[in-house]
Amino acid sequence: MKKIFLIFLFLLLLLPTKINALEYPNLHYQKAIIYDLTDNKTLYELNSEEQVSIASLTKLLTIITAIEKNDDMYKKITYSQEMKNNVMWYASVAGFRVGDVLTFEDLLYAAMLPSGADATVALAITTSGSLESFVIEMNVLAKKIGMNNSNFVNVHGLDEDNHYSTAEDLRKLLEYSLENEIFKKIYMTKEHTLSTGKTIKSTIKKTSDAAGINIDKILGSKTGTTGNAGLCISTLLMHENHEIIIITLGAPQEDKKPYNITDALTLIEFIENNYHEQSLLQENKVIKKIKVKTSKQTEYEIKTNKNISMFLEDDYNKDLFKIEYSGLNELSHKNKKGQKIGRVKYLYNDKELSEEDLYLHEELEIDYSKILKENKDVILFGIIMFITTIVIVLSSIKVLTSN
Repeated sequence: MKKIFLIFLFLLLLLPTKINALEYPNLHYQKAIIYDLTDNKTLYELNSEEQVSIASLTKLLTIITAIEKNDDMYKKITYSQEMKNNVMWYASVAGFRVGDVLTFEDLLYAAMLPSGADATVALAITTSGSLESFVIEMNVLAKKIGMNNSNFVNVHGLDEDNHYSTAEDLRKLLEYSLENEIFKKIYMTKEHTLSTGKTIKSTIKKTSDAAGINIDKILGSKTGTTGNAGLCISTLLMHENHEIIIITLGAPQEDKKPYNITDALTLIEFIENNYHEQSLLQENKVIKKIKVKTSKQTEYEIKTNKNISMFLEDDYNKDLFKIEYSGLNELSHKNKKGQKIGRVKYLYNDKELSEEDLYLHEELEIDYSKILKENKDVILFGIIMFITTIVIVLSSIKVLTSN
C-alpha cells in the first residue's frame, strides 16, 4: 500500500502547476485579450488566435488605412448617390444624405463614433476610387502590421464569407493605430460636432447613457455587433500610468444587454484591483558580498544603484525576479577605488529589465598582519634561507682564516 502511495505522489509531482496564477472573472465573451501597451506584454488572453467575425471592429482598419492614404484631413467631399448605393439598408449609419458636403475628417469621426457604414463607404471611394481597391489596401496594411490570421472583404464589418480576424490581430491593429495621433484623438472622442453642425455620439456613449452605465474609465472605444460576431468591443484605459487595451469578442446578444460594455468595465475594475507597480528591488540594497584579502575589511558589500519596479499582479511570483552577477569574486588592498569590479543584470521571468556596471566605491586599507599571516610560509622559508646563507658564509670565512 505504501508503495502505491509513493507512486501516486511521484505522478502528482509530474503534473504541470501554475504558480501565482491570477484568476480572471468568468464573463460573457468567447475571445479576449488584455494588453499592456506601456510594457508591451499580454496580461490575459482567451482563445485570442481563433478566427471569427469581428463586426464593426473592422472599421478600425478602415479608418487607419484612410488616414495613411490621405494627407488633407479638411478636403471637401460630396456624399454621392454611388456612395449611398453601396450601403446596406440594415447597416448602422451616420445619416448622410446625397449632396451633403463634408470634410475628410468628418468622415473619419462618423466612421468611428456612430459606426457609420455610409462614412466608411465614402472614405473608401474617396481614397481609392472603389470599394474593391480600398479593401485591397486594407489587406496590404493588415499584412504590414502582422495580422496574419485576418482577411477583409468589406469596409464596414457586416457578416460576409472570408471576412474574419482574431483578438490577437485586432490587438496588433489597435496598438499600431494608436501610434497615429489623428487616429488616437478620434478613438478617444465620445461626442463630436461635424463641420455641418451635426453632433454625433459614439455607440458606447449612446448605449451606456441609455442603460445608465458610467464609462468614464474607458478613454477610447469602438464597439461592434452582428449576428455572427455577437457583441464586440475594443477599449483603451489608463491605470497607474500604463496604457492598456482590452478587446473582447463574441458576447451574447439575446436579452439585449450591453455585455460587451459591462464586461469591459468589469475587467477594468479587476485590473485596477489586482495590478500595481511592484517594487522588485530598492536602491542601496546589498545584492552580493565579496571576500576581501590583505585588508582590514573582511568583505565588500555590492549594492544596487537603482530602484527597480514592474507593473505586475499583486500576487506575482517573487521567485521570478533574479539578479545575475558577473565579475570579481575576491578583492584585496590592490584593488583601487573607482575600479570596475563587475556587472549585474536584473531579470524577471528570464526577461532582462536592466543592467549596470559595478565599481569599487571605497579604498581597501592594507592590513600588514594579514599579509604576514598569509605569506608566513614564504617568509619563514626566506628567514631559513637567510640564516642558512649566513651560516655558510661564516663557515667559509672560518675555514679561510684557519688556513
